[in-house]
Amino acid sequence: MALVIRFKLRSKRKNTPKALSHYVSIRLRVNGLAAKSDIATGVAVGFAEWDSKKQLIKGRADLTAAKNQQLRQMATDLTEIFNALNAQNKPVSAEIIKQMYTGKSQAITTGVLQLYGVFLAQHHKNVSADTLQSWKSRQAALTQYVQHKLKRKDVQLSEITPRWANEYYEWYKSRPRNGQKRGGAGGVGPKNGAKPRHQRRRTDGQPAGGPDF
Repeated sequence: MALVIRFKLRSKRKNTPKALSHYVSIRLRVNGLAAKSDIATGVAVGFAEWDSKKQLIKGRADLTAAKNQQLRQMATDLTEIFNALNAQNKPVSAEIIKQMYTGKSQAITTGVLQLYGVFLAQHHKNVSADTLQSWKSRQAALTQYVQHKLKRKDVQLSEITPRWANEYYEWYKSRPRNGQKRGGAGGVGPKNGAKPRHQRRRTDGQPAGGPDF
């Protein structure tokens, strides 16, 4: 199953002169079948500034770079929805992906990783870049636990019990970071005898770090 994402120029009115700004939209296709309509990006660009072959706006200005980053992020979010649906063996089409991305779909999803992907796709526009990066870091940790530790594509919401959460929490505290091995025999522990992050405590007596879950 193949997903194709293409950016297209459109204008609010027919026969818009090339000298005026056009708007970039996204055309989705899954196995050659397109969504009923394109997705508006809100990005305006002059006709001569658009590189159709490279699928980006020409130029090196800061504003141009920001617009290109916005387009890349939208493509990434759409791809994540596509991958999440595939992982759960859910029906997949360009229209379903578009509806989920725009928040119009009321499709029932039960996979934890799938729901996380949908959540990010629907709320990425409403938060700062730092917050979005933090959410994606949490998503990556949960994905690592489910797919590498548990050897599964996803887990159902009905499987999330206090015991499951505690097991995830223990794994999260001891997971390797930045390429380091777990501490212990033959392992690489914290430098200079420092306590692991999860064992340090704040001045109010609470743990310094918690699970990104």
